[in-house]
Amino acid sequence: MRHLSYLLAAAFCVTACASANAVDPLSKPGQAIKGTSQEYRHHAMYLRHRHTGEYAGTLHEHAMYHAASNTEISQPVAIDQVNEIEHQLQAAEKQLTELEASLTAAEKAAAKDHLAAIHQQHALAAKHVAELKSEIAKPKPAPAKVAEQAEAVQKAAATAGEAHDSIMKSQGVTPPKAAAENSIVVKK
Repeated sequence: MRHLSYLLAAAFCVTACASANAVDPLSKPGQAIKGTSQEYRHHAMYLRHRHTGEYAGTLHEHAMYHAASNTEISQPVAIDQVNEIEHQLQAAEKQLTELEASLTAAEKAAAKDHLAAIHQQHALAAKHVAELKSEIAKPKPAPAKVAEQAEAVQKAAATAGEAHDSIMKSQGVTPPKAAAENSIVVKK
């Protein structure tokens, strides 16, 4: 029983010390977390477009290699890539829907053309993803067809990203830093 009281006292001291050192973001506005939920949505959609393009580009290069070497594409690898492309594209569409809901009427009116372009490019990319899925479902997918569809998805994602960049600029939102800017450089 005595050990239990010591344990509770120690836990209380640790909790009290930790809370004493914690900074309340509401007490010092300069230390509060910066950014808004709308900025988060912009950044999330920006990254979804970029990731969709990167996965599609990787699949395109992979398929081009197999087309040039006249070998078969690894079906499980292609399926994983296409599923990831589809996931990123669906997430981008979800972020777009949430972003549209958060815009004011004036912001929607200003971004109307860009929003329509993004929806159009998402639909085009989804069409190419469906064609990719049907091609890789075959026992021997044609590398040239896979490369063609993957390149089309990559272009659609890039075009949607450009339209979204225009919206971000008009609202004063800067894109998230690239991975190269965040990387740690090891000096020899």
